[in-house]
Amino acid sequence: MSGDCASSPNHPSDYGDGESCTITALRDGRLDVQAFNTESCCDHLAVGGQDYDGTTGPDGVTLVAGNNMQWSSDAGRTRSGWQICLDSPTALPNRRMRQSCH
Repeated sequence: MSGDCASSPNHPSDYGDGESCTITALRDGRLDVQAFNTESCCDHLAVGGQDYDGTTGPDGVTLVAGNNMQWSSDAGRTRSGWQICLDSPTALPNRRMRQSCH
């Protein structure tokens, strides 16, 4: 993960089975989906109470500082995953997201 962007583990290669990540917005901003490809039935990125899977990610969704995104994958098929950036209204040099995976 870079300061402005978060990605599924191992992106752009396939993510693994049984993954779980929490991504926290450190600033207000709008999500800009760079890539999104997950198993449509079973691997989800939850943002603001909405689950995203398949090839449709949370593009344009607004987060405020402290909001979380939750990633989880099951033990089935894997895909190339996702990369999502947080466009902040002010371009500051500090990180905009924090990611923790297990």
